[in-house]
Amino acid sequence: MNGLYLDASAVLSVLFEERDAESVRARIAISDFLTSSRLLLVEFDRALLRLALDVPQREADIGLMRRSFAVLLPKLSLIEVTADLCSRAGRVAKRTRLRALDAIHLASFLRVREIDPEVEMLTFDIRLQNALSHL
Repeated sequence: MNGLYLDASAVLSVLFEERDAESVRARIAISDFLTSSRLLLVEFDRALLRLALDVPQREADIGLMRRSFAVLLPKLSLIEVTADLCSRAGRVAKRTRLRALDAIHLASFLRVREIDPEVEMLTFDIRLQNALSHL
């Protein structure tokens, strides 16, 4: 099986049409299953809110981004942010300087890897990439 864990940086790169958007689309297309943390929903909403506040003339783009995300969402298995997961997030990657949200993504990813060790994480966040390299 070819599973892919998506953090917010990967999903937002597609929705914001950043330079890595095509490679992310390609990885998504060949994956047997997609997963992420429910935290992704909050990060998506916050990113669009920041865009609306910072660049109000992109209102039409925001609607398109919401529709694109709505297409992706049913394909994602979401990991719930539980008390246990939050405790785990506080303990992961002790040698790194992960922020809280990234630690939750890492803990979620590690939970998925317990089920399927072949799952890969797709992230463009440098701190998260660094933490993954220390596992």
